[in-house]
Amino acid sequence: MKAYLRILVSLSIMIFSQGLMAQINKDLLEQRVKDIQEYKNAQNGIKAPSSGLMVDANKTAIELVEELLGEGFIMGDNVFNVQLIGAASSNGFFNGSASNIGMNNGVIFSSGNALSAEGPNSNGSTSGDLGNSGDPDLDMLPGIMGTHDASGISFDFVPGSDTIRLQYVFASEEYCQYVDSFNDVFAIFLTSNEDDGYNYSNTNMAVIPDTDLPVSINTLNHGSIGDQIDPNICDYCEFYVDNQPDGNGAGSSVEYDGFTTLLSAKAVVSPNKEYQIKIVIADNMDGVLDSGIFLNANSFTSVSCYPYDLDCDGDVDILDISAVAYCYGTSVGEEAYNPAYDMDSDGDIDILDVTAIAYEYGWNAQGI
Repeated sequence: MKAYLRILVSLSIMIFSQGLMAQINKDLLEQRVKDIQEYKNAQNGIKAPSSGLMVDANKTAIELVEELLGEGFIMGDNVFNVQLIGAASSNGFFNGSASNIGMNNGVIFSSGNALSAEGPNSNGSTSGDLGNSGDPDLDMLPGIMGTHDASGISFDFVPGSDTIRLQYVFASEEYCQYVDSFNDVFAIFLTSNEDDGYNYSNTNMAVIPDTDLPVSINTLNHGSIGDQIDPNICDYCEFYVDNQPDGNGAGSSVEYDGFTTLLSAKAVVSPNKEYQIKIVIADNMDGVLDSGIFLNANSFTSVSCYPYDLDCDGDVDILDISAVAYCYGTSVGEEAYNPAYDMDSDGDIDILDVTAIAYEYGWNAQGI
C-alpha cells in the first residue's frame, strides 16, 4: 500500500509543480488512480497460465547479447564491454511462436517484471513498480518528465560493413487510455566511440519508418484517448496492433494492451570503427503501468545493404519503388536528382531505373 501511496503523491506533486494540469485533466488523473487500484486488487487473484507468449526471466548480460547477435557479430571478437541496466527480473528470453507479438524468439526488457508480459491480457493496468532509478539519457529526450524503473543493455561493437540493423516491437500498458499523456519511453541509442565521419552521440535509431520521429506511445498509436479506436486521427497506426481483448482472439497471448508491428532500427556506419549501442526502456512520470521492448533473436546484424533495397530495411518493396518514382524524370545537376536511385548510373532517373527495382521486388534479407 505504501508503494502505491508514494506513486500517487509523487504524481500529484509532479503535476502541480510542473503545471501539467492543462495536459492531464482531472478525469484522466482519476482514471490513473482507478487503474492502480485495479491492478492492486488483481494481485489477490492468480493469473491463468499463459498459452501464448512465454518468458524465461533473469538472464545475464552476456546471455542477452548473445541471443541478439546475428550475421557479422561474434561475442568477444567484435562485441565487448557488455553492461546490464536495471533489475534482473526486468529482462529475459521470450518465446513468441504461439503469440501475436510478431517474432518467434528473442529478448525482452520491461519497465516492470518481464514475466508480467505473458498473456492472456487479463488486466489493463499491469504494473511492476520496482522503485528503481530511471535513465539519464532517456531523461534528456523531449517531453520526458523523469523516468523510473529503467531496464536494458549496452555494449560496444565494431561492424564489418556499412550498415547495422536490429528488429524490435515496442509494447505498453499505457495504450490505449493514456495516449498524449503518460508517454513511457524507450530508445536504441547509437554513439561513435571514435572519429568515424558520422559522430553519433546518443542518436536514437528507433524511429517510425520513413520519419525522424521516435517510436513512442504519443507518436505511434490508435489515435485517441480512451478505449475506442478512431482511424481518422490515428498516428501511424499502420504500425500499431490493438491488443485489448475483443472476444475474437486479441489479447489472448500477450498482456500488453497495445504494441507496434515488427520494426527495424538501422544506421549507416563506418566499417571497422568502434561504436556503442544502448537499448533502454523506462516508465515516464510515475513507476506504474508497464512497458516493454521485444528484440528479435539474431537480428542485430552488420551486413551491407542490398543495392536495390534503397531504404535498407531488409526488403525490396513498394517503398523502394516509390523512392525512385519520386525522383522520376530528374537528371544530374537537378536538385531532386539522387544518384542512389539512378540504378544504371546513366545520369537520368527513368523507366529503366524503376524497372530495375521492380524486377527485384519481393527480395527479403532473411530469404522469406
